[in-house]
Amino acid sequence: MKAMNGLRPWRMVRGMMALAGVLLLAGCLDERIVWSPDGNRAAVIAKDGLRLCDAGGNLTPLLLPNVSIAAWLADSRQLVVGTRREVDAWADIARALGPEQAAPIEAEAESLWRGLESGGTWSVISMDLKEDKAAVRICLRDLHADGLRAKLSKEEWRTLETAKAQINELMPVRLEGDRVVTGAVLRAGLGTIWSIRPAADGKVIAFTQEMKPGSDALALFVTALDGSQGVVEVAKFVSAYPDWTPDGRSVVYFGSAGAGAKDEEIQLGALTRREVRDAGGRIQVAPKPDFLAGVLLNGFGRVRCLRDGRILFNTAELNLPFAAEDYDNPREQLFALEPGRQPNLVRLIPHKREADLPTQLAFFEVSPDEHQVLFGSTKGEVCLLTLATGEVEQIQSAERDSPPCAPVWRMAGELTYVKRAAGKDGPAGAHRAAIVQRKGKEEVVLSRAWPEDVVKGVTE
Repeated sequence: MKAMNGLRPWRMVRGMMALAGVLLLAGCLDERIVWSPDGNRAAVIAKDGLRLCDAGGNLTPLLLPNVSIAAWLADSRQLVVGTRREVDAWADIARALGPEQAAPIEAEAESLWRGLESGGTWSVISMDLKEDKAAVRICLRDLHADGLRAKLSKEEWRTLETAKAQINELMPVRLEGDRVVTGAVLRAGLGTIWSIRPAADGKVIAFTQEMKPGSDALALFVTALDGSQGVVEVAKFVSAYPDWTPDGRSVVYFGSAGAGAKDEEIQLGALTRREVRDAGGRIQVAPKPDFLAGVLLNGFGRVRCLRDGRILFNTAELNLPFAAEDYDNPREQLFALEPGRQPNLVRLIPHKREADLPTQLAFFEVSPDEHQVLFGSTKGEVCLLTLATGEVEQIQSAERDSPPCAPVWRMAGELTYVKRAAGKDGPAGAHRAAIVQRKGKEEVVLSRAWPEDVVKGVTE
């Protein structure tokens, strides 16, 4: 799973009321099985990297190590992947990041060094590092190693000597048979990449990434896959899961209505649409966004734009004033915004069916035919909502200890999810869980012949 480090969908007004211990820290689900648009094969992301499997569950060997996230392009032959690698030398970090990202890290390392030279103690001056702590320490160590040994204790020097930073890289991948050919790195950064969303024409992607490692603040970027236009920042302090409008010219996302999130503060947010491409398809971010709806900012807010123009998103309803005990576990609703001259906001889950779905709807995905919505949760719930009727089908109930792999669509009417094993002779055999393909009421275990380390890498 991605490192959570405090990313919270609900934030409290400091001093407004004592809710800090009431609202819950939400978990996240990773898309470790990602089907191609034609449904012929899936990207399988285990702890060691990327494999592919076909509709029968036949699995390739490891094709690309250290892959942590993947998204298919519409041609079902290309992907964009995020990879992670550990680096322990400043020269390697600076080369990967480039001057723009490396400069503030080097500046902070130099500031620390000046503080030490003027008589400061390491324990005090290193308390409030603004940039990535590991990268700053590596930079300081490599630029001033000889002088540092004389000023630091053995334990302090050991902390610097063993420091490692994680580089997160974004790159296109092309399939040639059952092997992958990687393209040039589109983006390298220290923060975790949370989502990758290609535009319909497959020429540009939107992605979200931590503004600095371990931060609960994300930024939204767009970039062209041919690398011709660089990486362009769209907005800071956004939710993790944006989407493209059907014409591929604008992205829709949750953004902060204020200066940014602070610990233990409520953040009012807005469902926001911003044009990021001109009529010719080149990246050009509009000076001002369009604000479509007001919401409580949710770090796990997900947006999906339908072909008919509707925008689906998850959020909780909040009426002020409210008593703290009434919101110890706020239930989310799925809304559809119908843009037009008079935008219409529609609840998609009938009140009588809300209890049949997870309390928090941080993970949902619309079926390829846009008739149903698939929900998952960190407790292992798997549910289907039929949009036309509001009917809910529960495929798997909640349980405390459940696999973190998200349920996904293979095609309309057919989904893939992690099914908890009933026992040694259950669908997963000796494994704790199995990857199951479900069509109607029929299920086929895709992972039955997979190596144990791959099954564990996907489901645990």
